[in-house]
Amino acid sequence: MALPEGIDRLGPLIDQALIEREAGRCVASKIWIDGVELDAEALDALPARATAGVSRVEVKTRRVEEVAGAALESAADYAQKIEHRLREAADAYRAADAETAGMTLAECMDALIVILETVRGASPFLGSAGDLSRLEQEIAPALALLEDHQLRQDWLAVADVIEFEIAASLSRWPEELGRHRGGAPENH
Repeated sequence: MALPEGIDRLGPLIDQALIEREAGRCVASKIWIDGVELDAEALDALPARATAGVSRVEVKTRRVEEVAGAALESAADYAQKIEHRLREAADAYRAADAETAGMTLAECMDALIVILETVRGASPFLGSAGDLSRLEQEIAPALALLEDHQLRQDWLAVADVIEFEIAASLSRWPEELGRHRGGAPENH
């Protein structure tokens, strides 16, 4: 795109291009300035970068729905990995290796937060916010029960909740998340 008059920073220029292209329903996936693709560090500095000296800006876009669908696809893959690690934690609790089990469980809980945030962020763009919020509601009672058993240091009960409630629930998430993925090809 040629640089219009009156815009002195690249951030507003890119924003304007995205608004003009598909009424704001897309995001920039790659940006080239004078034929050079910007890396992550350059993208971070982009909003404040002056347009002076820049002759050409190219923007490759993806539809918001495609990005949200890709995020759910990643979350589905991640859920399977967490499920496997949760089962390892349960096995470690049953083997009386509370230290290893605790570290693995903490790692899994951090990862679960990432998945839940991804689902919360992506689902409104796919029209499935209500459907997917059910996943979090489904797992919440098991998480509360897990905390209760941990406070009582009932490690066998902790293992049972991890394996038979939390991991079992996560085993269904990839299929559920897969039903809500969508997307469209990139534009240039």
